[in-house]
Amino acid sequence: MRPTIALAALTAFALAGCTRSQVYTYAKPAVKEDAFNRDVAAIKDTSGVTRVIPRLDGQGNASLEVYVDEDNQLPGQQKAGELGYQRVRH
Repeated sequence: MRPTIALAALTAFALAGCTRSQVYTYAKPAVKEDAFNRDVAAIKDTSGVTRVIPRLDGQGNASLEVYVDEDNQLPGQQKAGELGYQRVRH
Protein backbone atom coordinates (compact mmCIF):
# COMPACT_ATOMS: atom_id res chain seq x y z
CA MET A 1 0.00 0.00 0.00
CA ARG A 2 2.88 2.39 0.68
CA PRO A 3 4.10 2.49 -2.95
CA THR A 4 0.60 3.55 -4.04
CA ILE A 5 0.54 6.40 -1.50
CA ALA A 6 4.03 7.49 -2.55
CA LEU A 7 3.05 7.43 -6.21
CA ALA A 8 -0.11 9.44 -5.52
CA ALA A 9 1.87 12.01 -3.54
CA LEU A 10 4.50 12.28 -6.28
CA THR A 11 1.81 12.77 -8.94
CA ALA A 12 0.06 15.45 -6.88
CA PHE A 13 3.36 17.25 -6.33
CA ALA A 14 4.20 17.15 -10.05
CA LEU A 15 0.81 18.50 -11.08
CA ALA A 16 0.86 21.28 -8.47
CA GLY A 17 3.35 23.26 -10.57
CA CYS A 18 1.38 22.92 -13.80
CA THR A 19 -0.51 25.97 -14.91
CA ARG A 20 -2.40 26.56 -18.09
CA SER A 21 -1.45 29.54 -20.17
CA GLN A 22 -2.93 31.62 -22.95
CA VAL A 23 -0.94 33.31 -25.69
CA TYR A 24 -1.76 36.67 -27.22
CA THR A 25 -0.02 38.42 -30.10
CA TYR A 26 0.51 42.18 -30.04
CA ALA A 27 1.90 44.54 -32.67
CA LYS A 28 3.29 48.07 -32.68
CA PRO A 29 4.68 49.99 -35.69
CA ALA A 30 7.71 52.27 -35.80
CA VAL A 31 9.55 51.07 -32.70
CA LYS A 32 13.22 51.80 -32.06
CA GLU A 33 15.28 48.86 -30.80
CA ASP A 34 16.11 50.40 -27.39
CA ALA A 35 12.47 51.21 -26.69
CA PHE A 36 11.44 47.74 -27.85
CA ASN A 37 13.91 46.11 -25.46
CA ARG A 38 12.52 48.19 -22.58
CA ASP A 39 8.97 47.21 -23.55
CA VAL A 40 9.88 43.52 -23.60
CA ALA A 41 11.55 43.77 -20.18
CA ALA A 42 8.54 45.60 -18.71
CA ILE A 43 6.10 43.00 -20.00
CA LYS A 44 8.29 40.12 -18.79
CA ASP A 45 8.27 41.65 -15.30
CA THR A 46 4.47 41.86 -15.23
CA SER A 47 2.43 39.61 -12.95
CA GLY A 48 0.97 36.61 -14.76
CA VAL A 49 3.33 36.78 -17.74
CA THR A 50 5.18 33.49 -18.14
CA ARG A 51 6.96 34.04 -21.46
CA VAL A 52 7.47 36.70 -24.12
CA ILE A 53 8.66 36.05 -27.67
CA PRO A 54 9.72 39.37 -29.24
CA ARG A 55 10.18 40.08 -32.95
CA LEU A 56 11.40 43.31 -34.52
CA ASP A 57 11.75 43.59 -38.30
CA GLY A 58 14.05 45.86 -40.27
CA GLN A 59 11.38 48.56 -40.63
CA GLY A 60 10.81 48.83 -36.89
CA ASN A 61 7.57 46.87 -36.80
CA ALA A 62 7.38 45.04 -33.49
CA SER A 63 5.39 42.01 -32.53
CA LEU A 64 5.17 40.17 -29.24
CA GLU A 65 3.78 36.78 -28.37
CA VAL A 66 2.84 37.13 -24.72
CA TYR A 67 2.11 33.99 -22.71
CA VAL A 68 0.04 34.61 -19.61
CA ASP A 69 -1.15 32.40 -16.79
CA GLU A 70 -4.77 31.47 -17.47
CA ASP A 71 -5.78 32.60 -13.97
CA ASN A 72 -3.89 35.91 -14.16
CA GLN A 73 -4.23 37.25 -17.71
CA LEU A 74 -5.29 40.83 -17.17
CA PRO A 75 -2.02 42.44 -15.94
CA GLY A 76 -0.07 41.31 -19.02
CA GLN A 77 -2.82 42.43 -21.37
CA GLN A 78 -3.04 45.81 -19.67
CA LYS A 79 0.73 46.33 -19.73
CA ALA A 80 0.90 45.65 -23.48
CA GLY A 81 -1.88 48.18 -24.04
CA GLU A 82 -0.22 50.79 -21.80
CA LEU A 83 2.95 50.44 -23.89
CA GLY A 84 1.02 51.12 -27.11
CA TYR A 85 0.69 47.57 -28.46
CA GLN A 86 -2.47 46.49 -30.24
CA ARG A 87 -3.72 42.95 -29.91
CA VAL A 88 -3.70 41.02 -33.19
CA ARG A 89 -6.84 38.96 -33.70
CA HIS A 90 -6.32 35.49 -35.16
